[in-house]
Amino acid sequence: RKTGERRARERRAGAKAKARATLPRTLSGSHASICSDDFAPLLENLGAVGVEYPLRFPLQAEPDPESVRVSLGGVLQEEGWTLELVPAAIVFDVPPDPEERIDVQYRLESEE
Repeated sequence: RKTGERRARERRAGAKAKARATLPRTLSGSHASICSDDFAPLLENLGAVGVEYPLRFPLQAEPDPESVRVSLGGVLQEEGWTLELVPAAIVFDVPPDPEERIDVQYRLESEE
């Protein structure tokens, strides 16, 4: 038979276990043992969870829509992006690699 004090200890232990189980879900499933010798994989996962790469890149002027050419790393991109006119911007379907150079060439709308 359990005493009131023992039941209270079990409830507190259960609440702590529940909190420990909830934390990895909050961190997108990343977890590691505190006895681990290597926390690098955990830290890499946590770093990736908090990073959001941009999709939208504002242009400096209003382009002639027919003249816009977008290149990633020197490779012309025929698809995977759209042109917003107001305000002028290139919007990618998927964020480009943060290390990749983005080149946008266009004639100005007023140059027609």
